[in-house]
Amino acid sequence: MRDKVAEFDEDYKDIGERILGGFTQLVGYAGPFLLMAWIGSDLGKFFTPTMDMVPAYGLAFTIEGVIASCTVAMGRAFAELSSGKPNFGRTAMVVLIWLILNSSSAFGLYLVITHNNQIAQGSIEQLSMVIRVIAVALADLGCSAVLMFKGRSLQKHIESIRKRATAIGELADAQRSIEEADKNAELREQMMKSTLQIQEDLSTKIGEAVSMVMTSILEKMEKALKDDEKNERGYGRR
Repeated sequence: MRDKVAEFDEDYKDIGERILGGFTQLVGYAGPFLLMAWIGSDLGKFFTPTMDMVPAYGLAFTIEGVIASCTVAMGRAFAELSSGKPNFGRTAMVVLIWLILNSSSAFGLYLVITHNNQIAQGSIEQLSMVIRVIAVALADLGCSAVLMFKGRSLQKHIESIRKRATAIGELADAQRSIEEADKNAELREQMMKSTLQIQEDLSTKIGEAVSMVMTSILEKMEKALKDDEKNERGYGRR
């Protein structure tokens, strides 16, 4: 338990450390979106001569927005990995998407900075442009790394455990209600089948009883008719 408490150091930091940590987290979250605004604007302006203005800026800002979102997602994924949660599949997928999109964005930024590759090959300017592009591309990765070091509050952790426990209890109650409803529905269905079977058996019995009564009546009527015929013949002879 002491080791668990030691992982949550946010509640024991002084005001200066909290302000510094808040500023670091602000940079980690806001940095990718600020880069989206600046780089998206330059890329949109660069592609405007070959595209309409709205598609050029829209495409540039959309790609940069996805990169910024992937950057924040990577930071959260790295933080979960550092805390012991094995989310390797999702982390690898986000990193792969970020690498592809960031590479395309870096190439576009390189064309913007070098004025469509008009800088002489092998010059100092060429090397400086490449370094600048790589630095800008790695800025997103730096924001992701910053988000790994988010402070963890023990009180918030305890509160989240309580909320999860409450949610688990409510989910269990809902599951039990569903199971009881299913059992009641199955019981009603069985009772309905039993009632229908009883009605069918009763109808069969009533039909058999009516048939027996009618048969008995018909036999008695036939016997009575035969007796009448015998009597009439007897009177005729006399």
